[in-house]
Amino acid sequence: MKKIAWQIVGYSLLIPGLIVLPTPIPIGLIMVAVALAILLATSRTIAGLVHRVRRRFPQVDARLADAEPRLPRSLRVPLSRTRAQRGRRCGQRAGDRAGQHSGPPTPQQAPQQAE
Repeated sequence: MKKIAWQIVGYSLLIPGLIVLPTPIPIGLIMVAVALAILLATSRTIAGLVHRVRRRFPQVDARLADAEPRLPRSLRVPLSRTRAQRGRRCGQRAGDRAGQHSGPPTPQQAPQQAE
């Protein structure tokens, strides 16, 4: 019930915020930012949408990543869950980089064997 109430608050800020967005006073931008912060924490659909935007537009991802440390924890955590993970493909391990194959280790990567 609490989640639904927060979603109603989020959408009721988002819709008028989008309408007021083109005005010279930045109140629409503030309303949209607050609405998205609320909806990120309560809606998987909005979180997925923000994730897709971050993957598609690296500049947006960079700006949001710069803002994350300055946000309160209640906003930082839901926003950090939408980070774009570049260089990884489906099924690829976190340590692998795109374009590299996992062949035999190089001498620098090979562990030193005791003699």
